[in-house]
This record gives sequence, C-alpha cells and structure tokens, in this order.
Amino acid sequence: MHDCALRLLARRAHSQQELAHKLATRGFSHEEVEMECERLLDVGLLDDLAFSHGYIRARANRGLGPVRIKAELAARGVDRDTIATALEDCDIDWSELRSMVEAKKRRQQRDTGREAAVKRARFLHYRGFGGIQAQEQES
Repeated sequence: MHDCALRLLARRAHSQQELAHKLATRGFSHEEVEMECERLLDVGLLDDLAFSHGYIRARANRGLGPVRIKAELAARGVDRDTIATALEDCDIDWSELRSMVEAKKRRQQRDTGREAAVKRARFLHYRGFGGIQAQEQES
C-alpha cells in the first residue's frame, strides 16, 4: 500500500481525504488507510496546508477567486481552519485579480450597457469573486 500511496503522491499533491479515498477504492481497509496516512503525515509527504497553498496558487493563476477556491478545497476534504490559514498566507491581491478577470471578460463582450454589466457580474460570481467584489466593477 505504501508504494501505491507514493505513486499517487508522485503524480500530484493530494489532500489527506483525497488520498484516503483513493486508497480505499483500491481495496485497502479503513485501518490500513488510516495508518498509511498517519505515516505519510509524520514524514511530511502528506500535508493539507502545503496542498492548499499550491492549489490556491494554481487556481488563482487560472483566474478563480477566493470563494470558489474555498469551496473546492472544502470539497477535497481540507478543513476550514487550514483553508483560512492558506488564504491568509498567500500573497494574492484578490481585487487586482478580479480586475484582470473582469477586464478580459469586458474585452470579449461585444455589447455594453446594463445587460453586459449584469453578465460580467454573474461571470465574476461564478468565478468565485464574492458579491462585493463582483459589484465593484459596476461602480
């Protein structure tokens, strides 16, 4: 099982819950999975905070905002405190990122006016920029 876990981690970083789920689907018992995860945590090969840092950087580079990233990390089994810590640690200017994403969307739109602004706000909300950030562009 250790080799299987290492192969999974060699491909990409995983949260503890993701790795446990993948090992369980490969037929390993719950007790074996728990012991292996503890072992990997002890040696530093499995770390939800480090996973979260990398995940936040990668998703922000794709133009996603903090609300969506938080939800995605939570879906991957990362706890709220770890997510909050990782978001605090990152040096991403979310307002600047939102402005860049909004500017790119604005360039892609042919029409202007209220309907286009509503579409951009909806798009920004979908991308994970909360209501306040999404509405800033209309001011």
